[in-house]
Amino acid sequence: SEQATKTTAPSVSYRAVDSATGKPVSLSDLRGRPALLSSWATWCAPCRKELPALERLHQAQGPDGLQVVIVNLDEPGASSGAVQKMVDELGLTMTKWNDPDGAFTTTFRGVAIPMSVLIDASGRVVEKWHGPLDPDDPAVRRRIDQVLAEAPRD
Repeated sequence: SEQATKTTAPSVSYRAVDSATGKPVSLSDLRGRPALLSSWATWCAPCRKELPALERLHQAQGPDGLQVVIVNLDEPGASSGAVQKMVDELGLTMTKWNDPDGAFTTTFRGVAIPMSVLIDASGRVVEKWHGPLDPDDPAVRRRIDQVLAEAPRD
């Protein structure tokens, strides 16, 4: 069929829940613009250091088309109060998802948290970083800029 010839590389299927609306979301909701998904949890000390850097990246490159999405991996039964408290304390305005099925780490073949996954505009995983991401690292910047440059413009 014609559909099959258009697919360049397999895109990953991942489902989560939007923290703000409680509605199910998936990677297809992000398609059309590159996205950086990063896992975090309230009990993760490196995450506490990384989240403000991701927020700065969101502020700096959101206007360029980068979607920064943080995915909370706290147990579903965990106090949502603790999650919200950390979000408020750190002033996080980027998109927030929850991972009720605990599928983030297995879907993206992670080994620990935090872990960040760069996804291009067509939904393909193009880069993975294990451990806290430093968005100011020139290599990280180059990779993000590259994916933004390849994204279709409206």
